[in-house]
This record gives sequence, structure tokens and C-alpha cells, in this order.
Amino acid sequence: MDLYDLIRPIIEEIITKGIREKVIRDDFNKQVFTEMVFCIVNDIIFNQEFADKFSLSRSEVMETIVRIFVGGLLTDKGRVAYKAIQGDSLKK
Repeated sequence: MDLYDLIRPIIEEIITKGIREKVIRDDFNKQVFTEMVFCIVNDIIFNQEFADKFSLSRSEVMETIVRIFVGGLLTDKGRVAYKAIQGDSLKK
């Protein structure tokens, strides 16, 4: 089993649950999104040369990517929930 086979069901489950709970939009192609996430994880996040190119840590690269995805993927309800989660994690 390769990395894609491990990541794909996790991404699909997150999308399905998020759409059901109305925190993720439902107007996009889920297969294309899943492939995009895999490519980003494989080619950017796991690639230290990419982070080094911009003098960033891997966590800074990942945080930037998450913010970009969240901005486009979540519904208004999802953004409110995401901001609340971020606030809670900062308090700990």
C-alpha cells in the first residue's frame, strides 16, 4: 500500500463528514480535491527543499497551505468553527 492509498480514505472521510455537517462546501469535485491534497502533501510538505527555498519550516509551509484550503473549502459556518478551534488551541 502506498502513501496515496493511506491518505485518500482519510481525506474522503473528512470531506464527507464536513459536507454532511455543512461546514465544507459541496460544490467541488471531491476526486480532484483529494488528488490535489495528495500532491501537496507529497510534493510540498514532505519536501524540505521547498521549505528551505523560502526559508520556512515545514510547519510554516503546512500552516500556510491549511489557511489557503480553509479559506476556499469551508462554508461560513465552517469558518466560524475553524476560528473557534484556532482560538481554543492558542489558549492551551
